[in-house]
Amino acid sequence: MKTAKLKMSDGKTKGSGVLSLQGNLSLDNIEQVVHFFREAVGKYKRLSVELKEVNAIDLGFLQLLWSLENDMHEKGEGLEVKMVLPDELEQLLRNTGFSRWLGSAASATKQ
Repeated sequence: MKTAKLKMSDGKTKGSGVLSLQGNLSLDNIEQVVHFFREAVGKYKRLSVELKEVNAIDLGFLQLLWSLENDMHEKGEGLEVKMVLPDELEQLLRNTGFSRWLGSAASATKQ
């Protein structure tokens, strides 16, 4: 089983955090990612999630990320998502309706 590499760091502004995720972002490591996201929500008001060097991603992870995004919006905060993915994983996002997270555009900001 391939692992996920998860790193949490302070953002540039007070109360913000950056979550960097790499590797296997699938059901194989979903419990680790859930714990990581919960810890981040408890620690930071605003979050930026950055995915790079991802070799596996699945619908379970995407649903978890969507849930994190909704939780942040309910709190009145934004979530920025940046993804750099191989072509076949970008196509998976397009096919599953999560294409808004592709490229360098933020998925959402505080409204």
